[in-house]
Amino acid sequence: MLLPNKLSLKFLFGEVTPEEDARKLLELGPKTVAITLGERGCLVAYGDRTVVIPAFMIKPVDTTVAGDAFNAAFTLFHVIEERSPEESALLANVAAALKRLKLGAQTGMPRRNELRLFLEKHNLKLI
Repeated sequence: MLLPNKLSLKFLFGEVTPEEDARKLLELGPKTVAITLGERGCLVAYGDRTVVIPAFMIKPVDTTVAGDAFNAAFTLFHVIEERSPEESALLANVAAALKRLKLGAQTGMPRRNELRLFLEKHNLKLI
């Protein structure tokens, strides 16, 4: 599994699309690639599938460690709980959105209950 952001891939591969980046990365060996795309959400690729999971529109307070929140949530849901890459990416997008609503790095990291409440507010139930 590989969890890069769009900026790091720009340095690796130049100006290509996230879809092209994901395909190149999959050819190098990872089974799953999830690329964070900032306000656009993320792109998840595995096997022959490439899917963009949109971000949740919020008014951010602090973007510090939002990528870390995404990576931690994606790893938890995909690797530990063995959820699909798409479901894991959606939940990771929720974690990143919730993190951006709070000030601070460690104090702003979302808890599972916060993810559940956010999902319910958006008429989604995955947790």
